Formats: sequence, C-alpha cells, structure tokens
Amino acid sequence: MPIKLSSASTTLFNPAHMEQSAALVALPSETCRIVAARMATHHLERLPVVDDLQSRRLIGIVSRSDLIKPSRLFFDEEQKRERLLS
Repeated sequence: MPIKLSSASTTLFNPAHMEQSAALVALPSETCRIVAARMATHHLERLPVVDDLQSRRLIGIVSRSDLIKPSRLFFDEEQKRERLLS
C-alpha cells in the first residue's frame, strides 16, 4: 500500500518496492553524511528509515531538509555572533 509522504508532494513511498532495492533505505546507525551521500547519488528527496535490513520495519522517513537543519542552525548562530561583533 503506497504512503503519501507529504501533502505538498505527490511522491509516494511503496513498501513493496523496498524489496527491490535494499540500498535505498537508511538505518538508524548510519551517519547523516552517509545518508546524504546515498540520497544525492540516487537524486532522492527522502529515504525511509528501517529498523534493520532483514525485518525492514519502517520506523521513519528522513528528508534532505532534515539533514540540513543542524547546518542551518549553526549558520544562523554564526551570523548572529558576527553581527554582535561588528
């Protein structure tokens, strides 16, 4: 059964397709850098996060925006510091 990922997107996630491509999932133990590289390599906006490759129990979805939020927060804080020092 396909799952709509967001109301603004028409991209669907179909769990049946997970069997066809084990590389197109993220694991909780993987670093953000590894997941981001996989998404970039396959031109993906989102990846399903599964418990493990054997059970493939869906536990979440990671998006590109999820991966850049920490960098953006750091950038915003750095800009605030620069304004205060200027």
